[in-house]
Amino acid sequence: MKKIFLILAALLIQLAFQNVFCQEEFQPYTAKAYWNELNRNEYRDLKQKQINNENLTNSEKKWLNLYEGYLGDYFEALSGTEKEFYYTSKAEWYALADIPEIQSGVNIGPKRDTELLLKHIGYSGLSGLVYGLMLSNIFHLNETETAGLTTIMAGGSMLYPVFSKQYENINNNSLWLRSHGKIAGGLYGYSLGMAIYSDDIYKHSEAALSMSLISSFGLGITGFRLGKQKVWSEGRVSLYQYYGYMVPALTSSFLFASGYNELRGYGINILLSAPIGYLAANKVSQLADYTRGDITALVGLSTIGAAYGASIMLFGELEDESAILLPAISTAASSAIGQYVLRNTQLSRPEGRRVNYAAIGGGLIGFGMAFLIDPENGGWYLFLPASTGLIGYSVLLNYYKKNQRADQSVKSDNNPMFHINLHPENLIYTRIDTRGYIPPLVSANLIF
Repeated sequence: MKKIFLILAALLIQLAFQNVFCQEEFQPYTAKAYWNELNRNEYRDLKQKQINNENLTNSEKKWLNLYEGYLGDYFEALSGTEKEFYYTSKAEWYALADIPEIQSGVNIGPKRDTELLLKHIGYSGLSGLVYGLMLSNIFHLNETETAGLTTIMAGGSMLYPVFSKQYENINNNSLWLRSHGKIAGGLYGYSLGMAIYSDDIYKHSEAALSMSLISSFGLGITGFRLGKQKVWSEGRVSLYQYYGYMVPALTSSFLFASGYNELRGYGINILLSAPIGYLAANKVSQLADYTRGDITALVGLSTIGAAYGASIMLFGELEDESAILLPAISTAASSAIGQYVLRNTQLSRPEGRRVNYAAIGGGLIGFGMAFLIDPENGGWYLFLPASTGLIGYSVLLNYYKKNQRADQSVKSDNNPMFHINLHPENLIYTRIDTRGYIPPLVSANLIF
């Protein structure tokens, strides 16, 4: 024991006099900092040798691969705003530095899933099937003709991504914007039919379906190209999807609450409110850097808010049109709260889904409790699941927020942070031959 105490005392003295308390400098993840890392002389020299097909030693090849992996991770750590700023400013930086831009082996585009092409193929087959059904209704085909047409269109739609060169440089955004363009385009095309034919739209179903099909197909192509060409973060694309549905739904509910019942008004409302939703999404994306996981969690919280409003409708047995304002307002309020809470969270896609899974698990518990409390009152079947779901949602979200804050290396205040760690396992190594090296029993640092 005396030997252990002597070693511990010696280590503490050594720590006190050899930079135990040190100031750590952290480089922020900014576009200019990434550009500086990309243009380090060592990397540029080796990269130029590789481009010129000059022989590299094994150690140089290994270093180059490791460094390009580091650059790829660095770029992905940038916010969506910083990525866009990099693309818009790099030409100016190269001109000021008077150096040429070299061809980099770093993939700095939006992330691509390993099986992304398979997702495109699957979604293409599904959309081809839907388009076949729409054409069947437009041309009034019989069951046999419908089966043949839908099968051919589904198969042809699945083959197109396999052979088309347009799918050689795809990313997640291209898939999400393509799917959103097809769904939203179908809605907007049918809304145009509602605006034109109003309550007589059912008499002109062929024309309305034609507008819906053409709009869906056209906006699907537009979304696909935007996803490939625009350097948008996944969170920004998710905001476009979220607001593209949320704003028309809310404005339509307000119109319904006013007692208006002509389809023309709803069609015009959707056509006017959808662009407003996209403009709002663009503005919000400039105020906060959300991830796709954040928006996934936001959808879950908005659903919980809608359930609260609907439960109040059922408790109060409200049946007039204005009652729909309760879930509409509660949805809008929960959406605003969620955007504030999630603004600095930076959830990954799996984390966003898990937060919603926790809400679903909690909601099932509340749904079961409703049978025991008052099975005859429908309000409990929404209020209790919303409450227990919110508990599960909040617990897991709070865990992720605390866990991520613990991993952050950049301090948010000016107060010093002292850390001390004990390593009792190193007592084992003090009894073996370590060739003069004594592993530490205590480590400490001070960040200020």
